[in-house]
Amino acid sequence: MRSALLLSLSITVALYPTKETVTEPPKEELWIPVIMDIALPGYGAFSQKEYLWGGLYLAAKLSGFYFLYISYHTYRYRDSLARAAELRQSEEYDRLFFLDPAGNFKTAQDLRNEAQSSYTLFLYAILWEVLIYSISAYHTYRLYYLAELNQSFRHNIKNENGNIHYDLGWQIRF
Repeated sequence: MRSALLLSLSITVALYPTKETVTEPPKEELWIPVIMDIALPGYGAFSQKEYLWGGLYLAAKLSGFYFLYISYHTYRYRDSLARAAELRQSEEYDRLFFLDPAGNFKTAQDLRNEAQSSYTLFLYAILWEVLIYSISAYHTYRLYYLAELNQSFRHNIKNENGNIHYDLGWQIRF
């Protein structure tokens, strides 16, 4: 099928007098869409009409931001509980038990361990954001690079019937 299509194209080109011109690729810098994608979640995929990827990046970045916000405030709250318990424990020789907001009795070390686990979740949230933004930026760069690459191979063949565009055998438009 492909060889027959290329053969018919070559016969059509041979029968009609043509002028062949090569269009230049756009001179747009590839880092500009990447910066826009970092500023606006999913911009690069949406601008290249990859709506599924744009929606996934938008959802992942917003959920990551929410996870980052919640984990940071949870860590700050648990750390303040642990610091207050440690301050009170430093005044007493015997081990004290503190009533946490959930209604459980815990030592100052237990409260410190909970604060440390909240800090670990906060670090995971940061790692998630960095990972998603990196993947999205790379994907945006790749989409724009491939779009520029496809435009650089376009040739226009003009004849008296109109224009026939072809991309070096990749696709033919009439």
